[in-house]
Amino acid sequence: MWSVRRVNNYKNSNTSTACVFQLQQRGLSEAASVNAATSTIQVQSPFSGIWLSLSQSTPVAYMQDALIALHDSSGLPWWASIVMSTVLFRTFITLPLAIYQHKIMARLELLALEMPAIVAELKKEAAIAMKKFKWSESQTRVVYNRSLKKQWNALVVRDNCHPAKTFIVLWGQIPLWICQSVALRNLVHMMPDPTALQAQIICTEMTVGGFGWIPNLTEVDSSYILPVALGLINLSIIEMQTILRNRPTTRLQNMQQMYFVC
Repeated sequence: MWSVRRVNNYKNSNTSTACVFQLQQRGLSEAASVNAATSTIQVQSPFSGIWLSLSQSTPVAYMQDALIALHDSSGLPWWASIVMSTVLFRTFITLPLAIYQHKIMARLELLALEMPAIVAELKKEAAIAMKKFKWSESQTRVVYNRSLKKQWNALVVRDNCHPAKTFIVLWGQIPLWICQSVALRNLVHMMPDPTALQAQIICTEMTVGGFGWIPNLTEVDSSYILPVALGLINLSIIEMQTILRNRPTTRLQNMQQMYFVC
């Protein structure tokens, strides 16, 4: 009896030792995987400082969830899901802003047609005031410019077409582009949690979710076909808009054009 009990105790001790050893091995393997993922992020992605805080921001998280939901609901490959998301964002966000911007620009064009008569009237009044109050030419010019600016501001308020609104597409499109770009980068680099199963699955899907000469969406397009084509298309659109303008472009419009070209 004593020998049987001793054998059972020996078996139980061996079993508990094996369980402890397995738990230790599992903990070490999990720690090693976390360390490997962390080191991979540090080596492969340039996330640091402001860029890291941007990648973990709330708007980027919403954009990332929207891209994942669109991909899961449509069942399309990742390249088609990215194209569809871009079309949807341009249709429901950029297009209304562009229509509103064109309305503002049309109102400004109409205001510019009213200005010659106002300028002629102000010049007459300035000449009369110069003789009546014996102003110098510099004083008259200051009063004239002040009156002209006041009249222009009154017209702008009347038609609700402040020139700053002509950049409303930029104000809406640039944040949208930044959020979408950072969200896609998060999906490629399994951010913000590299150990999450969903992040690993999405990254794996992107490695085979490309098209044509870009089968792997996690790698850089060495041919640069898409960036060059996008730049040429944008340049063509800007040149067409410049040709269709009836009035000469202002300095601010020239700066805006050069910004898009660059």
